[in-house]
Amino acid sequence: MLERRIRIAAVLLGAFMLLSACGNVAETVAEQVAEQAGGGNVELDIDDDGGTVSIETDDGSMEIGSDLELPDDLLVEVPGGGSVTSVFDFDSDISVVVSYDIEEFEDLIDFYTDWTANQSEEFQASTSEFDSADGISFRTAVWFGETGTSINLTSCRSADSTEDDPDAVCLTISQPK
Repeated sequence: MLERRIRIAAVLLGAFMLLSACGNVAETVAEQVAEQAGGGNVELDIDDDGGTVSIETDDGSMEIGSDLELPDDLLVEVPGGGSVTSVFDFDSDISVVVSYDIEEFEDLIDFYTDWTANQSEEFQASTSEFDSADGISFRTAVWFGETGTSINLTSCRSADSTEDDPDAVCLTISQPK
C-alpha cells in the first residue's frame, strides 16, 4: 500500500515538473500515467500559478505547496509561525511537513519535549548533530510514540535557499488514524 502511494506520488510529481507549463493537458496526462502506475482513480489539480499540486486517489489525498491547511484530524499540535508545505491524508495515516525559520529550532525542540511529556502516549526522544564532509552542520530531533506517531525536526534548506548551510527547520509529523 505504501509502495503504491510512493509510486503514484513520484509519477505525479515528475509529470507535474515536466508538464506544468501545459495546463490542463498536463493534468490529464499525469492522471492517466498515475492511474496506470498505481491502479485506481487519480484526480490531479495544479493551481493556475503552479504553486500548489493537489492529488486525490482512492486511498486519500496529497497536497504540496506552501501555507496549506492542516488536516482537522491531525492530533499532534503544530506551533504557529511555519508554512505547511505538504499534507498526505490517507485512509490509515496522516503526514504533514511544516517549514520554519532555522532560528526556531531550539523553541521547537522545547515545544515538542513539553508536548510529548504531557500526552497519554509514551514517546521516546532522540537528538543528533552531524557535520557533512564539506563542513555543513545538520541537526535532528525525533520523538517516536508507542502507537506509531512520529515527530521529526531536521535542519534543512528552504526551497528558495541559495546557501549551502541549512536555513530552515523541517517539521515532519506522521500519525496513524
